[in-house]
Amino acid sequence: MTGNDDQEPDDRRRHRRKSIIRTAVALFTVVVLIYLFFVGQGIWSYYTQ
Repeated sequence: MTGNDDQEPDDRRRHRRKSIIRTAVALFTVVVLIYLFFVGQGIWSYYTQ
């Protein structure tokens, strides 16, 4: 029984999924920061009229 042959592709697949999740989290963080930036500008301009 060689479990090593079956494990390697699964490990690679898991690593790819982890990198995809990391990329999605990075994009989500950038979108949230831009959204908060624009919302903050809107609130700031609303209160400083």
